[in-house]
Amino acid sequence: EREKLKEVKSSEFKPTLSWLAGFMDKTSKEYIDGTGEKKAPMAVEDLTALLDQAKASLKQLPNVVRVELKSPVKLTVVGDLHGQVKDLLFILKKHGLPTKDKW
Repeated sequence: EREKLKEVKSSEFKPTLSWLAGFMDKTSKEYIDGTGEKKAPMAVEDLTALLDQAKASLKQLPNVVRVELKSPVKLTVVGDLHGQVKDLLFILKKHGLPTKDKW
């Protein structure tokens, strides 16, 4: 039986490059989990539920958010990647993952 997606608050979620690579593998093809068991790709219903959760969260946010940065905080703004995960990985590799002082 498929594992059910659990809702995770954004404050609990700490993405890493290895998490992203694993997520891409799990959603697109069969993979071997940590116990050596073969797993099927993520079901369309699970992906739809994940996208619905993201949509509901994003819908609550304004379209434009004004921010005031205080030194030494650095902000990198990225436009729409149009699904180009390789571009996202390049940006994360070049600028690193977000930290307390680097967004």
